Amino acid sequence: MAKAAANAYFVEEEFELAVQKYTEALKEFPTDADALSKRSGAYLKLNQLQSALHDASAALEVDPNLRMAHYRQGVALFGVERFREALKSFLKGKELAGNQENSSTHVTVSVFQKHLKPGDVVVHFDTHQCLVKFTIDGTQVTALDLSLFGAIDPVESSFRVSTVKVEIKMNKADGGPWDQLERAAVASVPSSSAPIVREVPAKPYASNRDWNQIDKRLTEELEQEKPEGEAAMQKLFADIYAKADESTRRAMNKSFVRLSLCGVYRTEGVHTDTVSDHVTLSVSMFNRPLPAHALQKLHEVVDYFWAEIADAVPLIESLSEEAAFSHRELAASVASKCFFHLEEYQDALRLALGAGKYFDVNVHSQYTETIIATCIDEYIAIRTNGEGKAVDPRMQAIVEQMFDRCYASGTFKQALGVALESRRLDKVEESIRKSPDVSASLAYCFEVSRTTVTNRDFRLQVLQVLVQLYRGLPVQEYTHICQILQLLDQHAEVATILQTLLASSDDDDTLIAYQVAFDLVENENQKFLHAVSSALTTTAAAPTSRLDKLQ
Repeated sequence: MAKAAANAYFVEEEFELAVQKYTEALKEFPTDADALSKRSGAYLKLNQLQSALHDASAALEVDPNLRMAHYRQGVALFGVERFREALKSFLKGKELAGNQENSSTHVTVSVFQKHLKPGDVVVHFDTHQCLVKFTIDGTQVTALDLSLFGAIDPVESSFRVSTVKVEIKMNKADGGPWDQLERAAVASVPSSSAPIVREVPAKPYASNRDWNQIDKRLTEELEQEKPEGEAAMQKLFADIYAKADESTRRAMNKSFVRLSLCGVYRTEGVHTDTVSDHVTLSVSMFNRPLPAHALQKLHEVVDYFWAEIADAVPLIESLSEEAAFSHRELAASVASKCFFHLEEYQDALRLALGAGKYFDVNVHSQYTETIIATCIDEYIAIRTNGEGKAVDPRMQAIVEQMFDRCYASGTFKQALGVALESRRLDKVEESIRKSPDVSASLAYCFEVSRTTVTNRDFRLQVLQVLVQLYRGLPVQEYTHICQILQLLDQHAEVATILQTLLASSDDDDTLIAYQVAFDLVENENQKFLHAVSSALTTTAAAPTSRLDKLQ
C-alpha cells in the first residue's frame, strides 16, 4: 500500500510525500530495487543529489539490470560533477534500453546545465519547434534548438529548472510514438498558432552598448561557423574592444570565454523518454560543429583565461575521452593547458599525450618545456623501476621527438644524459655518433657513466659500447680504451694492446704503452695489474727489454 501511494504522489508531483511513502515501503522490503530507484527519482526532483545517488546505487546492487536506476544514477553523478562516471551510467542504461518504445502522450527533454535559476531560462514552444535559451552572467545563449519529429501542443507544454538541468515536457498533439526526436531537414512547417514563449524579464547589462546584439551575433557564429560571419564578428568585437575602458575589456573577455564554454556545454546532451534516446542524442551532438568551434576559441585564449575555463575542465576532459567526438585531441589540449596553469603537471601530461598534433615539442614555451620535463621524468621512472611496466606509445613518441630536437639544436650532452638516465643504450650510441666531436662525447659519456650511472649491469653495457666506438675512431685513444677495459676486468685485451704498442717501430707508441701502464698503476687494482703482467709474453716483435721495463 505504501508503495502504491508513493507512486501516486510521484505522478502528482508531490515529491516530498512520495519520498516519505517510499521510505515506509522500504522499511517493510529493504531490498525492493524498484522502490529504491523511484525514491532516487523523487530525490532528484527535490535536488537532493547525494540521496538520489545513494538510492540509485543501492537499487543497482540489488538489480544491475534496472534501466531507470542507471539513468538516475547518471543524473546524480552529473550533478556532483563526476562526469565520466555519469557517462558510463548513461551508456549502460542505453545498452539495457534496447528498442523500448517511447511514450505516446509526451516527450521529456533534459538540457544539463548546473546552477541555473528559473529567471535564467526561456523556452519557446511552437508546433514543431522547441527553442531553449539560458542567461549566464548576463549573456544569453541558445542552449537547444530542436526541429521536432512530430507536432506538440505548445499550450500544454512546460519546463522545470533544477540545480542540475532544465527538464522540458512537451505534450504530443497527435499521440503515438515518434521514430526519433528531431525531424529531417525539410521546408519549414507552418505554425497553426502563435508560438508560446515562457520567460522572465532579463536583467539589464551594466552598459549603454547593445550587448544583446553582440551576443546574438556571437551565437550565430558558433552555430553556423561561417567564415564571413566570423570575420565580421571579429572586426566588430575588435572595434568595440579598442574603444572600451579596462573594466569593460575585462567584462568582454570573460563574456567571450563564457560564451565559448556554453558552446562546449552543448555537448552535455539532452534526454527523451528513454535512456536509449538520451544517450543516442548526446553522442550525436558530439559531431555538431558548435563544440569544436567553441573549443578552438578556448584553445586560442586558454593561456590568458584558464581560471575562467577551469570550472569546465571535467567536461572538456570527458570530451577528450569520447571516441565519438572527432575533435577530442583539441579538447585534450585545452584541458592539458588548464591543468598546467593549475600546476597539476601529471594531469597536464596525461592529457597532452592525447593532444596529438596540438602538442608540438618544437614549440618553445614554458608549457611545452614543463610537459617534456614531466614526460621524461615519468619515462625514466617507468624504465628504471624494474616492474616491467609498458611505456605508453604516445609518451615514447614524445621522448623520441625530444631526442630529435636535441640533435637538431646541438645539445648532445642533454640527449646523452637522458639516454643514460632512461637506460636507452641505443640512444647513448646514437647521441655519440651524431655528435660533431665524437671523441669529446665519448670522454663525457665515460666520465658520466662512472660517476652517475648506479645500475652496474647497465654501466657495464655502456662501457662495452664505448670500447667499440673508441676502436672505430681514425686515431686510436689507447689510454681511454685501457681505462674502460680495466673497469670491464678484461686484462687479456689490455695485455694485447700493450704488446701491440711495444712491437711498433714508432717510439711514440712505446711512450703510450708506458703511459697506459702508469695510469693502470695509479688505479691501484693489484689483482688486475698482476693479471695483465702475467699475460704479457715475450715475442719477436716486442723486445724483452721493453717488456721487462713495462712489467
